[in-house]
Amino acid sequence: MSKNILVDAYNLTKILTSIRKYRKRATSIDMLIDVALISAILCTFV
Repeated sequence: MSKNILVDAYNLTKILTSIRKYRKRATSIDMLIDVALISAILCTFV
């Protein structure tokens, strides 16, 4: 189960980084998404 969560999170971050490269800049919304994603990943392992 946790492996699937890790794969999903990895794919999400890859998608987010590709979107950022396309847009050439990271907005505050992107940073908020990153924080929410990282906190969700950490919560699954605590």
